[in-house]
Amino acid sequence: MAISKALTVDIIGDKKILKILDGLDRVIAKRMLVKSFKYGATPLVKEAKQLTPVGDRGILRRSIIKQSVKGKEATINVGPSKGKGAKNSAWYAHFVEFQTVKSGEQPFMRPAWDKTNKLVLERINDKIGEIVEKYFKRLVKK
Repeated sequence: MAISKALTVDIIGDKKILKILDGLDRVIAKRMLVKSFKYGATPLVKEAKQLTPVGDRGILRRSIIKQSVKGKEATINVGPSKGKGAKNSAWYAHFVEFQTVKSGEQPFMRPAWDKTNKLVLERINDKIGEIVEKYFKRLVKK
């Protein structure tokens, strides 16, 4: 049984910023948000790598990445890469995180999130502000 949990981040802030983001071209806004999410997720990736048990020559640790997801929404996945062709594939990561009949749980993603969530959200917020500011400075120069 696969367990999948997703985190949704709602951007709450100054109404002016939200209105600006809403008025931007969808592609530009998505690019800005994905860039901000990746920047924000850096401490989460570092912490998860530190908490990962190293019993498999470090494959699970090396597999923890942040990557954007194709689609309409601005989305990134943070966690072990898996699947055919994935570099350092850790298809078994959920067994380590949640447990199996033969081995106990050794959580690494949830504790990493619990420890870094405030910092991650703060970094996302800061990066969005920085990117929007740069974007509008460029618009003013044109």
